Amino acid sequence: MEILVVMPDHKAAENIQQRISEHGHHVMLAGTIKDAKAISSCQQFDLSFIHLCLPDGDGLELIKHMKKCFPEIRIVAMTDSNSRLQELSARKLGIIYYMVEPFEARETGYIADHLSRKVSNF
Repeated sequence: MEILVVMPDHKAAENIQQRISEHGHHVMLAGTIKDAKAISSCQQFDLSFIHLCLPDGDGLELIKHMKKCFPEIRIVAMTDSNSRLQELSARKLGIIYYMVEPFEARETGYIADHLSRKVSNF
């Protein structure tokens, strides 16, 4: 699967990239909304992990953009503040999973594998 990870913390993003790559998936990283839009304009992704607090804006806006450009993309929202309102807003945009930090990077690999198996069964 082609996966985009959008996180402001580069070290954490690289750790997630490593864990998902160990499961055989191709992962690209972006640290801002601007970077994510530029990368996704050149390549289509099956899955994206998007942090909701990005240095250049609200991750919910990026989720809206990604769902508009790629209606079939699966999106996992990540956050370090567990707000019920924020979660509901993200779910209304069609995310498939909501992760609250701290979480272990290996969880992202499990999610990617689960979705990959689910897609291949259709």
